[in-house]
Amino acid sequence: MLRALQRSVDSLALCQERAALRQERAELERLFITRVPHTPGSWASQRSPPPNERFSLKMATIDYYGLWASKEGDDSTAWTVHPMLAADGLADGKPAPLPFKEAILSHVWPSKGGGETDELAALLGLPPTFSVEPRNFLILPKFFEQAFDGDAMLLLPHRGQPPGVSVRLHRLDVLPPADAAKLRDFCSVPRKLYFPGAADGKLPFLRALGWKALSALRAQQADAAEAAEAAVPEFFDADVSMDADGVAPLRAALDRAARVGVRFQHRRGAG
Repeated sequence: MLRALQRSVDSLALCQERAALRQERAELERLFITRVPHTPGSWASQRSPPPNERFSLKMATIDYYGLWASKEGDDSTAWTVHPMLAADGLADGKPAPLPFKEAILSHVWPSKGGGETDELAALLGLPPTFSVEPRNFLILPKFFEQAFDGDAMLLLPHRGQPPGVSVRLHRLDVLPPADAAKLRDFCSVPRKLYFPGAADGKLPFLRALGWKALSALRAQQADAAEAAEAAVPEFFDADVSMDADGVAPLRAALDRAARVGVRFQHRRGAG
């Protein structure tokens, strides 16, 4: 009798534990960032300033990273900017300058359509104002901004001195064929983002970039006809030191995901 009762108690405890894990997994799943479809327009973060303030934020972001190529006078049509990723070659080791208008302010965390801002910020140890800080933005040519938003291109934080961000192909099927071919050709050699102030810590929120990459990998698994389980991508294995102000929370989030049974489908792309 006592043994049967103990088995019942153990069984109930196991059921409760499994239910708690299922609930935690469901809560975690809500925080993955969903893909922004390839569209002619640009999708803004729900917390971004209104359009009349975005001009100032774009200038602040370019100032923060040190990307100005030329900026004289008050006429923005005459200004030029070094984007973080080359489109048409390099000039003196830097991406060739673009007109200010063609250097796109791209969100690291595109909140429209996925992720809960406050919960995600808490999960990754981000400051409450992260979504409107320059570190939540990249400066990219339009083509690469669309590829990044649509998860055709992953931007993967990597360790090193200084830390940086590598470019990898991911879901080229989300792009029109001509654009997919262009991106595949571009990534036929290794590519990294350009951060002139990286040695001084002028980097985006690398843990937010990492979470976006994990979200893309998670979405690929969910879309697959047979979701094969895979180990957590190797580029996150020991990257807790790549950002002095807090990549450890990304590692902790990754450990939490593994504990509740979340796995990631990962295929290496060219580059």
